[in-house]
Amino acid sequence: MIANLERFNKAIALFDAANAQDPNLDDGQPKELRYAQRMTDMIGRFSPEASEVAQLAVRAQHIQRWTVPRSNYPLGKPGYFAWRTGLYQIHAQIAGELMAQAGYDAVMIEPLERAKHAAQVVLCLEMSWVVQHRHLQGADRLFQSVL
Repeated sequence: MIANLERFNKAIALFDAANAQDPNLDDGQPKELRYAQRMTDMIGRFSPEASEVAQLAVRAQHIQRWTVPRSNYPLGKPGYFAWRTGLYQIHAQIAGELMAQAGYDAVMIEPLERAKHAAQVVLCLEMSWVVQHRHLQGADRLFQSVL
């Protein structure tokens, strides 16, 4: 449930404005803006009753990702993991700043920053969906261990 729809929509608009600056295009649209919209559609399908913070986290998952090119890091797994870890921190920082501009307080921003990246939130939502639909035995134990 969204506590304040106006504030929520303002945060989404701020996220989208940030991602609309992406110079990389996907089907004629800024790549990360299109990705964020697809992730919002996905959370709507997997978990229509997802929390407000989960919906915000999913929308901000790759916020301004193009600003930190993979090529800035060494090749190989250590470089890849360093890049991803840096991205998690940058995404949480940018999303938190934009949420604050939209009127969110630290109580709402902190869970997004604590998750480090929305992929954890998405994985939890996906596992929740699997558990609800019983497509995987033991998925409930896996779901509990994700975070």
